[in-house]
Parts: sequence; structure tokens; C-alpha cells
Amino acid sequence: MNIVNIMEELYGIYDFDCILIPATQMGRIIAPRLSMRLKVGLVADVVDVELRNGQIEMIRPAFSGKIMATIVLKNSKPVMMSIRPGVFDSSFEGLKETKVINYKPVNVHPPKIELLGTKRKEDVEDIRESEVLVSGGGGVAKHFKKLYLLADLLGGTVSASRKVVDEGIAPRSIQVGQTGKTVSPNCISPWGYAAHHNI
Repeated sequence: MNIVNIMEELYGIYDFDCILIPATQMGRIIAPRLSMRLKVGLVADVVDVELRNGQIEMIRPAFSGKIMATIVLKNSKPVMMSIRPGVFDSSFEGLKETKVINYKPVNVHPPKIELLGTKRKEDVEDIRESEVLVSGGGGVAKHFKKLYLLADLLGGTVSASRKVVDEGIAPRSIQVGQTGKTVSPNCISPWGYAAHHNI
């Protein structure tokens, strides 16, 4: 994969201390390949990072999100991790000094896969981009469809817990939580902890 070739090439030039890759569909393909090339460990789906006693601690969900595991990489450079989209706030005060370097990759090869055709996928609203979420859990499972009416009134989007998704009531694309998508809306209405029949 040319992307991995380029990242390996850049590491050979700049000797990075840390490499962060988004835990997206593409990132989950790139990260393990690059870690194998560089012969270093990889911590996947990181949701928090802490510095303790001079060591970087990476926190990620484990056992289907039931616990949060803290992982420390010792004597490993670079530190490699894939980061769940939406878990870190990108806002900061002031400007960071940056240096732009024009780079022309060397180790790039023609793709071995031939594209035979394309088909446009139906546009689906991403719950991670919604400012208002109406989230339903097991308590409202029998009336889950009514949440869409409430979401329309609030100008928001419906999301679901793992329990509702596992029962086939809601699609996995709207699952939130440690085993689903990480969201940060301005407003969230939880409707899953008790049965609400008059919504």
C-alpha cells in the first residue's frame, strides 16, 4: 500500500517520536501494516492519553467496552496509536508554530488492483456530526421508532445503545458508546433507562 510506504519513508527521514492515526475504516487498515513495518507495538482505538512519571499511558476500551484498559509502551519508538474520531477536542487557545515541508515520495508503485466500476452509496447522516442527539436504550426499545419524531422536532438525530442494536431494533451505524461511535453533541436526550410510553 502506497500510503504505508510513504509513512515508512517519512519516518526514516524524520524519526518521529509518536505516530497517531485516526481509527477510521482506512486508518484501521494502515495502522497495523505500518506498525509491522516499523516493528513497534500499536495501541488501537485510544480514547485518552496521559503522561505519568515520564511515560505515555494510552487508555482504550476492552472487553466490549466493559472496562477501560491503560497501556504503557516501554522502550518502544515511535509510540503508535490509532485514535477514535471525536474523542479529543481540537479547540485550543493561540496558534501553534508549524513548518511546511514540501515532500515528494519515492517509494510509490502503480496499484495492483483494477477498478471495474463504482456505485454511489446512499447518503447516511453521521451521528458524530449531529449537534442534538436523542439516544434510546433498552427501556424504550418497544417504542424506539417514536424517537425519530422527537428528533425531528428537536432538529436532531437518533442514536442507540448497544442493547437496542444487538436486538435488531436499530442499525449499527447509529450505535453510540465505547463499542459504537464516540459523539460530542451540544445536547443529548437519553431515553433508555426507563420505559417512556408517552413520547
